Amino acid sequence: MLRFLPLAGLSAASAVLLLSACNGSDNDAYVSSGDDSPAVTALFADDGFEPAEMRKGVPTATPLPPEPRDALARAVDSFSYQPFRATYLVTMEERGLGNVGGTLTIAAKGARSRATLEGTYAGHDGAVAVAREPGADYLCIDGQGQQACLKTKPETLSPVPLPVALELPAMVQALADDPSATFTPVNGYRTAGRSGHCWKATGNNVAATVCVADGDGTLLMYDGALRGARGSIRLKEFEKSASDGDVKPPYGVTELPGY
Repeated sequence: MLRFLPLAGLSAASAVLLLSACNGSDNDAYVSSGDDSPAVTALFADDGFEPAEMRKGVPTATPLPPEPRDALARAVDSFSYQPFRATYLVTMEERGLGNVGGTLTIAAKGARSRATLEGTYAGHDGAVAVAREPGADYLCIDGQGQQACLKTKPETLSPVPLPVALELPAMVQALADDPSATFTPVNGYRTAGRSGHCWKATGNNVAATVCVADGDGTLLMYDGALRGARGSIRLKEFEKSASDGDVKPPYGVTELPGY
């Protein structure tokens, strides 16, 4: 299972520290503290990232579904298969970050992995990535013309608020482990050449529809609310391969005292 940096929820000043460490920038507009995030007028509005046919999906005729918690566990395990590169379309509203939308790419090769969200984050266009290798994690940001990667020890708290989509395997695991969650089968779903079973999950901390591919267990879709976020994450492409460039830190690396 991929392991990403946990959320810290700290202020915009920490983001400035990360960017200025590499480029000397004093621009603090990239990461918002959340107090001035714009209101979301249409949660699943067509923002150019997610085609309508992907949102609707394609109902499929499938046999009786497997036990849903087992299927979710299989989806989490699928993120540890080696190697792979999965691309998801993301449209989210997040507490403290406002609208988050774009393309989420998760890749793994050997002992290295990286999750990258490219699109809109905290009100600005750019990218945020979390890369992992033995003995080190990297938090990387591209925004307002600045690019930087901060090298940290494994499991160090992020110095900036991170979109929950970067923790997609952990999101699915949390749903599988939620004792309050109940699962009701709904129409199957097909995307990126894969068909699977879907369930509507409801509980104290979750209200969502989740779909898992038959066969390899790939997560096809997560649509709903969890962990302060609400929206849609849907598979666009899946490849059983990854390059070294897919998993290494994408920008120059800076090391700061205390991290």
